[in-house]
Amino acid sequence: METPFFGVRQMTWHLRNEGHAVNPKRVRRLIQLIGLMQIY
Repeated sequence: METPFFGVRQMTWHLRNEGHAVNPKRVRRLIQLIGLMQIY
């Protein structure tokens, strides 16, 4: 992954800037579904 430190808010912002229609709830659900863990 290019940016393993992205949390839900940053991932939502990044995806919206790329033109995807997402909200934080959807991003959180998808992150949990594929098992991503952020690095602190």
